Amino acid sequence: MMVVTLKDSYIVTKRKFLLMPKKMIHKTAFFAIWILVGSTCLLSQEIDPFYAKLLNQGEKYFQEKNYAEALTTFEIAAFGLNKDPSLLGKIYAYMSLCAYYEADREKSRHFLNEAVKLLKIDGIERLNILQEAKPILSELLVTYNFKESDAPYFNLSEKDKKNLYKKHKKEMEKKIKKDPENPSLYYELYDLHRKNGKTNDAVKTLKKLIKENPSALKAFHLLGKLHFFQNSYSESLDYFQKIIERQAGTFVDDELLLAAFVYTVICHYHTKNFDSLESYVHFIRYSVPEEKLWLFLQKENLESEWEKILNGISLVAPY
Repeated sequence: MMVVTLKDSYIVTKRKFLLMPKKMIHKTAFFAIWILVGSTCLLSQEIDPFYAKLLNQGEKYFQEKNYAEALTTFEIAAFGLNKDPSLLGKIYAYMSLCAYYEADREKSRHFLNEAVKLLKIDGIERLNILQEAKPILSELLVTYNFKESDAPYFNLSEKDKKNLYKKHKKEMEKKIKKDPENPSLYYELYDLHRKNGKTNDAVKTLKKLIKENPSALKAFHLLGKLHFFQNSYSESLDYFQKIIERQAGTFVDDELLLAAFVYTVICHYHTKNFDSLESYVHFIRYSVPEEKLWLFLQKENLESEWEKILNGISLVAPY
């Protein structure tokens, strides 16, 4: 939309300067205002080509996995396209994904919250975005446990957030006390702790669940990932190994089992246990379809780690 302002001796538009003597300003002001108001209906529906180009450039950076550059580009695009809720929601969704890949979970959740406020959950799921981004975005909606009622969360003051956290925590602890063997209650409390930065409490919740219900393999998985992202690879390895050990005597979800094997490989790499690492890599390569493996690696943002490992060991047979 054209923006017109009056200066001492000229009218300035967004695109150029129209220099004119002071005595002409009053004669042209009415005409300028007419242009501004009369053209608003037409121009407000148009997309500024500069910002549209930035949106496309951001998608290109995203596709190239240059997430830091993509995030910066999307932020600028958001500034210029903030009058179009559908485009702005799309940009926020991309920004959430970029922040997620840059390992900034709080910022990722914040941007997704903004997208949900604009588009609702259904709108997010119908977004016209890059095909490879859709499953990750759906995963984030689940990971962050988004509901429509969550959208105002980031508008709360820090004091209100703390009070809300304490209230929900108390409610969940009561529910667990009544039904101590129900894993879903522990996972909900774990998620509440994690979202509020209470990592130690999140760990305690999962350990308590394992004590009550040793077959809750998702708890081992979550503990393994918590330690992994804290660079505590030996502790992480212990939890993932427990999942692998359980597969002989109980049903283990395919996704959990694949995650256990992949994270075991990466933990062995970081702890320099290369003999065990190589045997696990061979097992995965011959047991898991290539497409399934790479989809999992992309979802977990582990492609670069995996490629580094493959380049560092001798493999008998390529895919």
